[in-house]
Amino acid sequence: MKTYVIILLGLFLSCGSINKHHFKKKATISGTVTYRPAYCGGAMLPDEEYKERTQERPLSGFKIYIKEGTKNDLKKPIIDSTITNENGEFGLQLPEGEYILLSSYQLDKDVFERYKTNEHYILDTNCLSEWWDKGLANVRITGKTKVSFDFFFRKTCFIPLGVPCIIYKGPYPP
Repeated sequence: MKTYVIILLGLFLSCGSINKHHFKKKATISGTVTYRPAYCGGAMLPDEEYKERTQERPLSGFKIYIKEGTKNDLKKPIIDSTITNENGEFGLQLPEGEYILLSSYQLDKDVFERYKTNEHYILDTNCLSEWWDKGLANVRITGKTKVSFDFFFRKTCFIPLGVPCIIYKGPYPP
């Protein structure tokens, strides 16, 4: 009899430690990430080869981070993440709430400092600050079953993928 009481007491006490998100409705967040690479100097290519090299393609291995809220905040923890597959596709489930999706360059403000002091770059700090605050996207989950995003990045020479508001003005390879 004592064993049953102990088991029931243990089950009762463990219910209080269940995550508050556990019982909320969940939605599937999914989408694709593609990019168009840049040709960053070197010998002039024939038109067909140039088109082939700069053709839009899926971005595999791109990690998307998720925080609660609608504005990027360094104090808020990352609550989940997902990585694109070989087709540039990603997906995860999130409980009801508001979330911001972020790239790795939006996890700290290092991107501001890294290029600000380099003479080969011009930064629009207001534009960068707005991009950093807004993240890749915001999503509000209210019982829908699926929310989909498609992200497209145009690769720019000598600038991190997906980071806007920076212009490279340095030398190109011969």
